[in-house]
Amino acid sequence: MFIFKYVIFLAIDAGELVLKIFDTETNRVIGTVKIQNLSTLSISNSIKGYHPMFSNKGDKLGELFVSLRLFLPGRKLKISLFSF
Repeated sequence: MFIFKYVIFLAIDAGELVLKIFDTETNRVIGTVKIQNLSTLSISNSIKGYHPMFSNKGDKLGELFVSLRLFLPGRKLKISLFSF
């Protein structure tokens, strides 16, 4: 079983979200997913799609479906992570 933990790096020039996937038994990072072009994310433009997951050695392990949306203050926020 794997657990998804996410780390957000909001550097102005980087503009990427880094998701780290951990093994629940060993608590070791087994993969990383990078979501690029965060500057395109806005209230009217979401980021949605499959993104490759790579091991620490650079091998492709699979893909993670990610959907990111921004909401106006006062609206409910829903976060969902799906693995296929």
